[in-house]
Amino acid sequence: MRAYAVAPATPAPPFPDSASPPSASLLAELELRSHFSGKRAGDRVECGLAVDVKGSGGWFRACLADISPSGALLELVGPPFAEATAADDFLGFMAHVEREFGAGMRIAFVDVRGRIRASVVRIAQTPEEDGGALLVACRFHRALPRRLRRMVGLGRGDGR
Repeated sequence: MRAYAVAPATPAPPFPDSASPPSASLLAELELRSHFSGKRAGDRVECGLAVDVKGSGGWFRACLADISPSGALLELVGPPFAEATAADDFLGFMAHVEREFGAGMRIAFVDVRGRIRASVVRIAQTPEEDGGALLVACRFHRALPRRLRRMVGLGRGDGR
């Protein structure tokens, strides 16, 4: 598994129609989004749904930051991941993720009753001013079923 840390964005020149450059927070968010852009096919929906994620050591609580038909961005919120996040221990977090999910994971949607298998494809951290959350990007082993697409707000569930 490869892990990538997202470096803080460097200030960009002012936009042509703007009186001042964008804020550092906005630039950092754009940098994070561009890091993940193009990695997943299909539209993404920000959702905030609670999920349980099964790794080699059992089940862990997580929150879906966003989801697409082919993958999801997870924030692992339960122990031992919360402790690594609170200690700002990116390497410790990566080690926990590798140990638990190196062979893959099962994601169980708590409120919409569905499960899907996935693999970790990268790890990132949000900018410090946005809380410094540690995120896990995963790719589903098969496309998200239509029923689950509808339930999480991905259009009509038919890819549109």
